[in-house]
Amino acid sequence: MDAVSAALYAPFLYMYYATSIRWVQREQKSAAEMAKDKPVSWTGTGRLLKWSVALHILSWYMQIHPGHKILEGASPAVLANVGGALTLAPLFAFYEGVWFVGLRPELHGKVQNLIEQYTEELCQQGAPMRVCEELAAQSVPSENRLTSPHSDHTEGGGMESLAALTSKWLHFFKEGLTTEMNTNGAKEKHVPTISISVEGKVEVKVPHVMQNDHFIEYIWLLNDETGEVVAANKFDAVENEQSAMISSSGFEPGTVLRAVSFCNLHGFWQSEIVKVPSTEKDEPLHSKLLQLMRDTQSQINSLGAAEKHIPLTEVSLTDEESDATRAVKVVIPHVMDDSHFIQYVWLQNVATNEIVSASETKAGEEPTLLTTNVAAGSTLKAYSFCNLHGIWTGDEFIA
Repeated sequence: MDAVSAALYAPFLYMYYATSIRWVQREQKSAAEMAKDKPVSWTGTGRLLKWSVALHILSWYMQIHPGHKILEGASPAVLANVGGALTLAPLFAFYEGVWFVGLRPELHGKVQNLIEQYTEELCQQGAPMRVCEELAAQSVPSENRLTSPHSDHTEGGGMESLAALTSKWLHFFKEGLTTEMNTNGAKEKHVPTISISVEGKVEVKVPHVMQNDHFIEYIWLLNDETGEVVAANKFDAVENEQSAMISSSGFEPGTVLRAVSFCNLHGFWQSEIVKVPSTEKDEPLHSKLLQLMRDTQSQINSLGAAEKHIPLTEVSLTDEESDATRAVKVVIPHVMDDSHFIQYVWLQNVATNEIVSASETKAGEEPTLLTTNVAAGSTLKAYSFCNLHGIWTGDEFIA
């Protein structure tokens, strides 16, 4: 037992002991008054013992028949482990009260995780429990195991359907276990990162070891506006693996995504929100540039003189009162002649591949080719397109 719970449990133990001693003493006193000078049994009048035995019998019946047989469809634990039923069950009931009032949520998550693992093991061994029937109904064949209607690939050892994983997430959410995230452990090892390729493929990755005693067990990808779980997976520990990842595609442009991971030791962690890039219908220039990047990927920074084509960036505070934005200026030290000029300049979010700002330029314009405001802390890359020498880009930078 952990120190916090032990400190809370100790008064209850004392209360149980003091109450029982007081009732026994009252019974013995009543018996002595009735018997006068005759010897008195340790049970006193016997009424307390009779009521206690009757209450115990009723409680055991309610637990075994209505509780286990009817509601759970499982045999009682007392048949397999008498000691555990008499000692650990009251302790678990105490912890249920601790979790009910919102204390030790991280411990609750770990215990729930162990219970689910043990339940799955029992079901695999053929235990006749109703929960096994429910899990079997939720399972899908391995060849159809993709966890999202959008998914084209899922990595990990999970065998649960999207419905089951959504139910798991909703359970954690309703129990209040997700209210505190990114607080218990090293952020660089637990926080999920979302990346979106130019083809629209969404990947969620957690750079975490996957050892037997310490691993990422769940990753959920959520629509941050609706709360819907759009992709998810349950992972098994795999020695020598250094990360957990899910991938998906087919999202509508403008969809706002957020990823949540669950470490078996350090609880819940969430990513920054990411927006799926717009399509050509909404952002024709952005889509044109994304297609241009796809078509000329192998030729970037390869044609012409680097010092004349690589974009130079300058980040400064904006005139706005909020610290949430930064002003970015992109300059390319290139001639702007009629036959040789920079035609396009754009900024791309490295994490999402979304083009956050773009400009089409013409011969004869000033060298300052793009100025825009962006979210502070964004990791960006600037690109330019020369009408003769193709696409050029500089190093990543943080706004």
